[in-house]
Amino acid sequence: MHKPPHHLETTRIVECAIDIAMAEFTAIVADRRKELGHGFASLSTDFVTDATRREPFGVIIVDLIAECYDLEDGRQLFMSKETAARIADQLLSGLSKLANLEYPINFESVKFSKTIENVVVWIDGSTKCTKFIESDFNEMSADGASNAIGSIAELETRTREHRANDVGISTCIAHQNQRSGGYASGTHDFANPVNVALGDILKKSHTLQVRLGRSPNRINIYRGIMTRYNRCPQLMPKPAGDTRWDGRQDETRRANIIMGDVCKTFETLLAVDGDDYNELTEEEKTSGDITRLTYTPHDKMVLRQFEVSAMEAKYFSKYTQQHGNTNINLLLEIQMTLQNSRKDYFTMPSDISDSPNHTDLRKRKNDSVLVVRDGAEFTDDVDEKLFDETVDMDPTIETYRDEYVKDLARRLGMDDDRLPAAYTITALLNPMFGLKPAIVGSGLMNETQYQNAREGLLREMQDEFDKKNPPVEHNSDDNNSLDGSVTVEDSGNYKLAVLEFQHFEEYEKQIHIPKCKLGRCLEKKDSKGRVIRLGVGPVVSRGKDLPSKHNIADFLDKKGRLDIVRFFKVHKSLFPTLFIIVQREASRRVVEVGCERFFGISGYISQPRRSRLGVRNYERISMLSVILKCIFVDPELVAKEYLNRCKRGAWKKENTMESLKCFNLERIIEANLAGQEEPDDIDIQDYMGIELE
Repeated sequence: MHKPPHHLETTRIVECAIDIAMAEFTAIVADRRKELGHGFASLSTDFVTDATRREPFGVIIVDLIAECYDLEDGRQLFMSKETAARIADQLLSGLSKLANLEYPINFESVKFSKTIENVVVWIDGSTKCTKFIESDFNEMSADGASNAIGSIAELETRTREHRANDVGISTCIAHQNQRSGGYASGTHDFANPVNVALGDILKKSHTLQVRLGRSPNRINIYRGIMTRYNRCPQLMPKPAGDTRWDGRQDETRRANIIMGDVCKTFETLLAVDGDDYNELTEEEKTSGDITRLTYTPHDKMVLRQFEVSAMEAKYFSKYTQQHGNTNINLLLEIQMTLQNSRKDYFTMPSDISDSPNHTDLRKRKNDSVLVVRDGAEFTDDVDEKLFDETVDMDPTIETYRDEYVKDLARRLGMDDDRLPAAYTITALLNPMFGLKPAIVGSGLMNETQYQNAREGLLREMQDEFDKKNPPVEHNSDDNNSLDGSVTVEDSGNYKLAVLEFQHFEEYEKQIHIPKCKLGRCLEKKDSKGRVIRLGVGPVVSRGKDLPSKHNIADFLDKKGRLDIVRFFKVHKSLFPTLFIIVQREASRRVVEVGCERFFGISGYISQPRRSRLGVRNYERISMLSVILKCIFVDPELVAKEYLNRCKRGAWKKENTMESLKCFNLERIIEANLAGQEEPDDIDIQDYMGIELE
């Protein structure tokens, strides 16, 4: 019997593996639905134009908390309970841990126009293929493009009548942060710009960095100057990409470090005998004014101050793009970013870029210069004598800080009386944040926000109790309800929710909270002048053991971040309702960074030499490269499915033709690597060894 070539087998096996993985993921979703009911998954979507193929692709990522198992071969993979029972002999133990599963349910070339209607149909069809129902989702996020965010908002609207809970709709908050930074710095175009002067300086700096970095001749002159001063390492310009605003901060930091050598380079280039002298206008040649094509002293000061002022926005962006459960400290990160940007002062490193005595320009003296806003009044926490220099905050930087805080707070709804559940529930259930006095006193929430968040959590807990013990509706004369049914406040289930939450608050007392070494933190003085701090950092000393005999420090990683899911899993017998809610909330993603991670992998796969790889194979390989790292795919089931399809004659001719393209391309690549002449393409008959109908 004829055996197809290896490359064709591979293509077909990949298809079977994806289908088996999708079936396993569907079983995992069913397990989660049975245990958590509704709202246990979040969805994010994004689009990208592939740089090699020059065509748009879209991806849909689903996040949920699921059971992960340790295999004997060292892998840690997610699988359904049925699969875990079936392959128990391959597991180190029957015990699982709960972790976040980030799964691409669809990745494909976008052949349709990206209208809201078309994207809604695409997302709806993709979720139904994986057997999701409307009530499974608690959050949907997309980037700020109107078609993406508008589409998930429209999808939520159309499916709302089939859902017990409303879905949160969010424009990716990392994208919101980027927009706020671009708006406040004047680097993004808005109808009513607020900081044109700073934007002009940043755009000028970008132009100068690109002008230097992309010219071999200018770089050679620049290298000569660095060699003259024995710079080690020799740092190159680092122009920012156009797609991400926080790249401006990286670009500015590098520009400030190498500023002295860069300015000397431009002076050499713009001298009378320099290569760029003719870039000057006649007026500039006569006056000797080269400020248009180099940095002025004012430019340098503004850029130094911007480097530090923009760090808060960058810290926030980096936090939102981390793996794992970043939702636990999301509200803290937002409030720290806003608080630090509101301050009337900040510190910045010294400028050693002109020093001939420093070989490594990166070793600047940090926090040596105090930058003060005009009219600022200092308290005891700032001593000007500790700094080498005190300078005035530039008006453009004052505007940047004011507008950034105002715009970001507006975008994220931080001044609203009712904060989004994605921020508040995990904050209330994080024992490291303590009780109400610490949460309100530190500025994490104000009094009204805390009361609304607590009440919202209690209502959600009551819903869970209502499922187990539905309240009995009755009509009676002494009932305060207008329709004669039991009111929420009178419900015994509401009281049960209060009792469970009050029991949990015993675990949030200060004596149980370990002391940590705080770096960035949220701090505020109370009415008695005491400073209340809230932050995350490495554990310095453990707190008193909890009533459960466990210690909070045992649930913290080396950076001091709490594994909230593990904490409540250990205490699920004490807080069963909160355990369910924590698993739901831990799956929330208000950023679409999962899509960005996927695009990073798919972009690596889509190399120029693979441009002849068919779109369908490219989509499959991209998805499988992610899936195999997280989902258990049983090779026996894949082999069985492959043989069954072979027997049924399920393979289509167009799939075989696509595999042939891949096979011919790989033969060419192998010949090039071996230094041999490129072989001629083989046809389908030679490839299959049989005649095709």
